[in-house]
Amino acid sequence: MKISSNFNRLFWGTIINDIKQNLDYPIELNHKVFGYIKVDMRRLSKDSIHQLLKQLTNFPKDENFKAKSLTEVSNKDLVNHIELIKVMMNQNGFVFRADEEEWNRLINECKG
Repeated sequence: MKISSNFNRLFWGTIINDIKQNLDYPIELNHKVFGYIKVDMRRLSKDSIHQLLKQLTNFPKDENFKAKSLTEVSNKDLVNHIELIKVMMNQNGFVFRADEEEWNRLINECKG
């Protein structure tokens, strides 16, 4: 099953856009070949951020080790990709806006 266009828009809007607009500092990433590298994603386009993250996670690759398109993967593959991105970014001190809003909602619900 291929991902839906709504899921694709959600991914670009909540993950890639949030990184591009709200990441204020370079992050450290663990690359399979080069080890830990510092990357300033603020200098990258949204598509370049997307391609870099596909290479750094277990995103499905073709027989030539090229990352597949979002339109070629399953919802499960994309969810796994998003979870790995969240872990990677959280390890660098970045909290996604959607996660922060959810925490605030839960905290307010507990106070209520």
